[in-house]
Amino acid sequence: MKKHIRILALLLACVFILTALSGCGGAGNEIKILLKEFEISCRNLDVRGMLACFNPTVSDPVLTLMTVFGIDDTTELLNKITPLLNNFGSLGVSAENFFSSITITAQKFDYSKNGTHCDVTAEISYGDQRTVKAIISCAETQGKWYIFGFDF
Repeated sequence: MKKHIRILALLLACVFILTALSGCGGAGNEIKILLKEFEISCRNLDVRGMLACFNPTVSDPVLTLMTVFGIDDTTELLNKITPLLNNFGSLGVSAENFFSSITITAQKFDYSKNGTHCDVTAEISYGDQRTVKAIISCAETQGKWYIFGFDF
């Protein structure tokens, strides 16, 4: 009997710790999952996966063009875009190196009054351990959260 109580207590402690570490509930978790999906797509240089994280009014036309022009290998698209960008903005690294090494650490969630918009303060690590602060603008559209923009 004591063994069962110990196991139950250990399981409850694990649930409590996981809940405490997961941060805010509801939309906060959905946004964390969205940012993790975006990060994984970036690391895999999966342009379709990256675009799926963005506002559909922006991403859907791009995805349609990719289909129309037969761009199946999304790394090919990144390779074509990278020379045009030369360096990824003022971050001092090529777009391909930036995306393949990105890590996003959300630090603060600032929700609008109606709860359908959130500015996420985050640290974005990339390249040779470089880090930049960013505001990632997210919004809920038709019950799903999307990235609407980055402000470095």
